[in-house]
Amino acid sequence: MSEKKYHLLIIDDSQENLTLMKHMVSRAGFSETCFLSPLEALKDLEAHPDKYDLVITDLRMRELDGLQVVKKCKELSNQLPVILVSAEADFDVDGTDFDGLLKKPLKLDRIKSDLLKFIQS
Repeated sequence: MSEKKYHLLIIDDSQENLTLMKHMVSRAGFSETCFLSPLEALKDLEAHPDKYDLVITDLRMRELDGLQVVKKCKELSNQLPVILVSAEADFDVDGTDFDGLLKKPLKLDRIKSDLLKFIQS
């Protein structure tokens, strides 16, 4: 019996970072849909709320920051885990209900176990 292939929604307004994350999660065995625009990503999530097993969003973006994305994702689907990605050591979460934090730079050898931990919890 084959292992379930989890589908991730990845949001980052940096094409370079988005390409790197796409490559890493693909190599780790996940499928993904990527958006440079958090607003477009949220429209897709709203249209297809059961499509994704996990959302990964960058913290600092121009249209909406990661904390705003987390809030909107939780309004659409409270059961969907949402992970922030940041190089920053400290930031004000302002009561935001995100499920985890991945620190940049991300490590290819740990990405699968880190993400599965959030999906399966």
